[in-house]
Amino acid sequence: MALAADRLPVATATTTATISAAVVGTPTTAAARDVRAPAPTTTTTTTTTTTTTTTTTTDPPPPPPLHDEWGLASWYPEAPVGYCASPYLSFGTVLTVTDLATGQSIICTVDDRQARNPPRVVDLSYQGFAALDDPSRGLVEVRLSW
Repeated sequence: MALAADRLPVATATTTATISAAVVGTPTTAAARDVRAPAPTTTTTTTTTTTTTTTTTTDPPPPPPLHDEWGLASWYPEAPVGYCASPYLSFGTVLTVTDLATGQSIICTVDDRQARNPPRVVDLSYQGFAALDDPSRGLVEVRLSW
């Protein structure tokens, strides 16, 4: 499995600048210069700067769910954590259950049947329901995606 850092291309640019310093304190004309004095010297300074640019690539967003359904969710004490009951979805179906009022969502797997009750679309485990809303409410409006 590649890490995100493995996919980041890195571009490196190098800039070189040459700066000549002016000769300080020396006369500018040959007549004003003493013949015995050494010739003026020029100082050259070279500066190297390295700039690193990181380009981030992102994965495309996940595809939208194939199925959506809205209705009421309840909870039942026999459900194991992470599982739910549905009146008609196949066992092993992984659902994303989103509370319409708060936007909180959980993921659970269908492993049981519930009695057909048209307004209820899923029965959650106590812990799953508690992650969405206060279990004392009993029912919450949800969207199922799978």
